[in-house]
Amino acid sequence: MNAPRNSNAPESSGRQRNGFTELISEVASSLVDVRQETFDVVLEDVLRRIGQFVDCDFVYICEYTPSNELPALTHTWVRDEAAGFRLHTNDFAAAHTVAWTNAVRQSGCLAFDSERGAPGDLRRERALLGAVGVHALLEVPLGVKGRYLGALGLLAVRAGHVWNDDQRTLLKVMGHLVTSALHHERIEEALSNERQLLRTVIDNLPDYIFAKDTKSRFILNNSSHLRLLKASVQEEVYGKTDYDIFPAELADQYYRDEQHVIETGQSLVNREESVLTEEGTQRWLLTTKVAWRDSEGRPQGIVGMSRDITVRKEMAEEIEKHAKLLEQTNAELQARNQELDEFTYIASHDLQEPLRKQVAFSDALREDLAEGNLDEVERDLATITSAAKRMQTLVRDLLMLSRSGRQTMDWEVVDLNECVALALDALQFRIEQEQAVIVQTTLPSVRVDKTLMAQLYQNLIGNAIKFHGSSAPRVRLTVESTHEQYILGIADNGIGIKAEYGEQIFAPFKRLHGRHEYEGTGIGLAICRKIVERHGGRIWVESAPGQGSHFKFTLPIRPGETAI
Repeated sequence: MNAPRNSNAPESSGRQRNGFTELISEVASSLVDVRQETFDVVLEDVLRRIGQFVDCDFVYICEYTPSNELPALTHTWVRDEAAGFRLHTNDFAAAHTVAWTNAVRQSGCLAFDSERGAPGDLRRERALLGAVGVHALLEVPLGVKGRYLGALGLLAVRAGHVWNDDQRTLLKVMGHLVTSALHHERIEEALSNERQLLRTVIDNLPDYIFAKDTKSRFILNNSSHLRLLKASVQEEVYGKTDYDIFPAELADQYYRDEQHVIETGQSLVNREESVLTEEGTQRWLLTTKVAWRDSEGRPQGIVGMSRDITVRKEMAEEIEKHAKLLEQTNAELQARNQELDEFTYIASHDLQEPLRKQVAFSDALREDLAEGNLDEVERDLATITSAAKRMQTLVRDLLMLSRSGRQTMDWEVVDLNECVALALDALQFRIEQEQAVIVQTTLPSVRVDKTLMAQLYQNLIGNAIKFHGSSAPRVRLTVESTHEQYILGIADNGIGIKAEYGEQIFAPFKRLHGRHEYEGTGIGLAICRKIVERHGGRIWVESAPGQGSHFKFTLPIRPGETAI
């Protein structure tokens, strides 16, 4: 095609045809599956091939973009011999008017050269190009599906240049190839921009976003999810499964869930899941997984989103804990109020009894003194003194009951054998007086309030000595343990208690015997219950009349303590 325009030699024409076909084949091959990053280089090489084949001076591609209504020269090639030629974008745009563009699109190939002028209505545009040194132009439109993308053109700055039919045909074919390549490149660019937009969006979300294929292998993770998985780039996670990251039990659950979503198309929505980080910290996630299918509905995998709800979960648990504590406190308050009402009623009755006796015998004393009845005076004074002592004992025990429920606990790990020793020392006179036998055993060390625990043993052992039958008291200390608590006890050979009174005896002022039989205020066991409850345990009695009693109480085994 470099031969003179009027050459008709068959041999030359054959070579041109072969070169024509070969060029088209090479250009088509180079534009197939071209990578986006090398697209511009490949396209400019195509322009070079075209320019050298047709022996023109300048080859160009102009494009219209959505952001620019004027054509822009995006790719050019200049023949070495025409290196001094410069076509500025403004000059090119000035010539490419709407009329010019319409003429190119309607004709399919617009040309002017030394023998053929431009259409009459484009003479101004040709004059503008001629002013910058263009003597010949051949241009074909680039468009797809009725959408005009731009144009592919050839220029000659040498005078006397004439375009032939083969060159027109070649440029039209090249126009189709370039159109296809440009359209494909624009699609790829749009997809790349869309992917980058998607990546930007998901990487700036605090939620964990991920996608997996049908075999539950990771193919996409946003930045937040990568950080959770201790990865810095996608390649560190791509192709891995949950079995490579999480414990097998957890990975099994994830895999079953995802396969169910893929097979059924039913989404898994807002499931609470717990994961353990590498640091051993538990995190709570609210996870949704949906099926991912292609345009024809074929399963491709799943897309998942997890939101870290650890703080919310902890707050909810804290609120629930406080709600339970409040409910427990209210229940305890109601119980204490009821207990206080009962206590007030009973206490007022028991406290008034010695007061009434003092008042009555004070009046009797006044009368006996007036009458000079000395024997009666002695009896009156003895009764008044007894009532005062009774009042003193009641007040003392009431104070002790109050302190056992309110005083600050002095927690420490204590050998309970020491508490028993303190109790026995306080009861030494009564033990000797009643000739009581105390059978001890080895007791554990427990975190308790030592003073209160000594008081508990003193009250229980004292009761065991007091409520004995005809034989001398025999008191035995007992201990058992489970994984959670100690079960300690005081067993005796005393008079025993009927089963129906097993709970009543722990109420304040509750007495099963008159004071003429067994002395006391009826507060001792109430104090015992307060002490045990403040240590987190409970107290009860196993007994039957005439068969002795076994008072038992529990103490929880706290962290660091070992059951015996």
